[in-house]
Amino acid sequence: MSPLLQREPAQPLVAAPTPALAEEAEGLLPAIDAQQLWFRVRLHEWSSLVVVPAGAGTSATEVASKLGEAGRLLSEGPVTVLHAESMELGAIADLVVELSHRPKVGKSGPDQQRAIISIAPVLTNPLGTGIAQSADGALLCVELQKTTLADAKATLDLVGRERFVGSVLLRPRKG
Repeated sequence: MSPLLQREPAQPLVAAPTPALAEEAEGLLPAIDAQQLWFRVRLHEWSSLVVVPAGAGTSATEVASKLGEAGRLLSEGPVTVLHAESMELGAIADLVVELSHRPKVGKSGPDQQRAIISIAPVLTNPLGTGIAQSADGALLCVELQKTTLADAKATLDLVGRERFVGSVLLRPRKG
């Protein structure tokens, strides 16, 4: 006899999650925001995606890390994350060349290698512009109550509006 048919009528089909179970599941999967963002950026074809902060004082490091974590768990192929905010000129030049020669990948498929790169704001560090323009796509990070509309527009113009696959709104940092 089926175990589902043997249960008591008042017994729930699925046990209610306990706080310990919820914490355990949280540790296994990235936050829901990161998962949703991963599936949104996957709608576009790219093998390299640059996460670009729109304003001075905004960092894309955490977004890139969380997106990479989600990608590693939810993707068919390897996903690497590179933080290029403080790279030296020679390393940036090498990265631009590597990105320029990297084949673009489709929306899905086994063994597709993807790279997610965070850069410093291009308004304060123009070297990131070359990285962003060499990648297949870019993701704009806007910090609420901090990034100005003028900074966001200027960032879009410097990198190229057509390169952006979307944007992320970040909550203001406390402290």
